[in-house]
Amino acid sequence: MKSGAAWMKSGGQKQKNMIQTILYWLLYYAFHSLFAADGVKAFMQQKLPAVYRRYRLWYSVVAAAGLGAILFSTFRHPGEQLFSPQYWGLGLLVLGVWLTLAAFRNYDFREFFGLNDAPAARHAELQTTGLNAWVRHPLYSGALCIFPGVALCFPYETFWAAVFALLVYLPFGIYWEEQKLLRQFGDAYADYRKRVRAVIPGLL
Repeated sequence: MKSGAAWMKSGGQKQKNMIQTILYWLLYYAFHSLFAADGVKAFMQQKLPAVYRRYRLWYSVVAAAGLGAILFSTFRHPGEQLFSPQYWGLGLLVLGVWLTLAAFRNYDFREFFGLNDAPAARHAELQTTGLNAWVRHPLYSGALCIFPGVALCFPYETFWAAVFALLVYLPFGIYWEEQKLLRQFGDAYADYRKRVRAVIPGLL
């Protein structure tokens, strides 16, 4: 049996791991939103035009590296198991992956990851077909299935900390992204936002 001091030390370490994981994810999301902001892009275009020409590619590389580092840390130090694995979470995981892949049908894959120099012409128009006819942010819908799906199959502390961080960030991420879309598409996007839910059809 653990002594009182050992139990307190163990509890303190668990709390530290949870807080670190949440902070890592929130910092990652903050990077995502900050460097996707129009103001930062305009600054880079004006001050560092050579870098800006491949801005999306560098953004994707750094984002992928950051995501890989967080996932490595999460799997290496998952913390304590909270309950027995719930393998029905695989259904959520598969649904989330399908939603993510289906969402990319409204994107130019090469442009999205910065592999094209010129933007696709269709991105000058508001996309309201496919999954976008059901939700405004299908990639976020996919994440809302993938994260809990993984955490149910691997019910460890840091996995649920990642779910918590996603739920904290999501309202802010949606707000910042939609401000950009309102500036780009104006009344067309405002009307679309009135008709279509953000991430869950008919609910949210």
